[in-house]
Amino acid sequence: MQIAFDARSLNTGGTGDSTYLRELVAALAKANPDDRYHLYANAPDDARDDLADAFDNVSAHSLPYKIGWLWNQNALAPHLEEQGIALLHSQYLLPRRFKGAKIVTIHDVSFREHPEWFPARPRFIMNLLIPRSARTADVII
Repeated sequence: MQIAFDARSLNTGGTGDSTYLRELVAALAKANPDDRYHLYANAPDDARDDLADAFDNVSAHSLPYKIGWLWNQNALAPHLEEQGIALLHSQYLLPRRFKGAKIVTIHDVSFREHPEWFPARPRFIMNLLIPRSARTADVII
């Protein structure tokens, strides 16, 4: 099976989101050597390349796009369709236009519980798009 990940969080350093994704991909790659795992981001990054280099069934891809929160809708989704990807896993935001199976991990909802921690624009985007991602996901983690 061809499985894609929105891997932009791998380049965020030692955050929980990056640790989660790195460990998830490593465990899946070891457990399912016949599957292919594709790590996508909007810019090159060493963390994603290192993970791809560690496993024969993991590859890293860059799809440049300027607006980060629109990247998975306008750059990633059409590319995945062209490549015949069956499943996409993303953290927080899923592209609505992707027709394959979708898994979303939502680590927390601090943007709702503590809106004062977030600037107005990102908070607006999260309040709009994260619930939408949850509604369109086949699986929510």
